[in-house]
Amino acid sequence: RTRGLAFVEDDPELEKIARIAVALKEICIEMATLKDERSQPFLNRLALPNKKKVPLYYERIPKPIDLPHIQSNIEQGTYKQPKVFEDDLLIMFSNAVKYYGISSPEGVASEKLKEHYYICKQRQVEKLIAYVGEQNELLR
Repeated sequence: RTRGLAFVEDDPELEKIARIAVALKEICIEMATLKDERSQPFLNRLALPNKKKVPLYYERIPKPIDLPHIQSNIEQGTYKQPKVFEDDLLIMFSNAVKYYGISSPEGVASEKLKEHYYICKQRQVEKLIAYVGEQNELLR
């Protein structure tokens, strides 16, 4: 047993955050498996564009975020409540629609991923209820 793991187990709040992180990671992994008709991950369409090549994106989108950023937030323990994770995902989806348009390949990918997210979330609901309680907004 490592010291880090022992430390987490000795701190109920850190243990809770670690358990939430595991469930959120599972959602991200499942979302990454969703592919288009050419077997390309839909998430590829939602990757942040290069700032130098597409500066307009960063001017028009107040909170640019993509799945690697969200996964980094999970790893860093930023998401103490699943609702904050969901908020970031919904921002990622809406950013694609806002910048590229709903009927663009990015907009279509965004809508498909959003639908898939809600399915993935349902698979984690029982775990998340156990970790944060039924009062959490994400679980409604």
